[in-house]
Amino acid sequence: MNKPKFNVEIFLQALSKLNLPEYIISRPHMLFDYALSKGFGYDGYDNLIAGRDWVNPDYSLFENPKKSFNSLSKLLEYTPLIQTIDNNPEGVWISKQEFGYLNSKKNNISLLITSSFYHGDGHSSEEPEPISIFNKFDNKKTKELPKILLDILKKRKNNGIRSFTNLVNLNNKFIWDKKLLEVVFKKDLKIRTKSKKDDRKNGLDYPDWYYNIYFFLTLEKKMTSKDPTNTNLFKATQKMTSF
Repeated sequence: MNKPKFNVEIFLQALSKLNLPEYIISRPHMLFDYALSKGFGYDGYDNLIAGRDWVNPDYSLFENPKKSFNSLSKLLEYTPLIQTIDNNPEGVWISKQEFGYLNSKKNNISLLITSSFYHGDGHSSEEPEPISIFNKFDNKKTKELPKILLDILKKRKNNGIRSFTNLVNLNNKFIWDKKLLEVVFKKDLKIRTKSKKDDRKNGLDYPDWYYNIYFFLTLEKKMTSKDPTNTNLFKATQKMTSF
């Protein structure tokens, strides 16, 4: 069987939760599988994971969303906005959560999405999940995406951030509000402060820098590279310090 053509319009409609039952909407992994299958021409309900068969295995986990979406269709445009990274000093684990903007010139629907992965004693990943959906988003307002995203995260439980964070990459194409960043990451910093005390009690002697949060204005090319976590703390544009 020849690979079916991927329909970007149908994929975005499905991912935007349009006319879908609650049992799919409330399960992000199911929603994304449904959208993939619809994009590849399947019914979606009876063939929920059939679309997976046509995704390039190198990009199937969506750990690098830009390259994964690009492998589905050149018509999909993805812009990484924020990457939150927990980089264990001893290399025991690394995790990354990414927030980005997904759109297509062929469709009026666009989305802010999040995805994540963890590599340690095991591997896990969370597939792209919409956190905000736009219909006919004004491209002239693209420069406002950082504020829109941070305002959304500020209102979400645990600020919508799934994991510990000590490194934060910010797409340097945009202007970022430092005060708003501090509000969004304040809860995460408190968690790190408590974690530092607990680690000391348990005999873990990680360096002090691990319990701070460092912000970097980062080239998009770097954010979509094989190793967006490789950075120099001295080049941080902002630091939140735990006490």
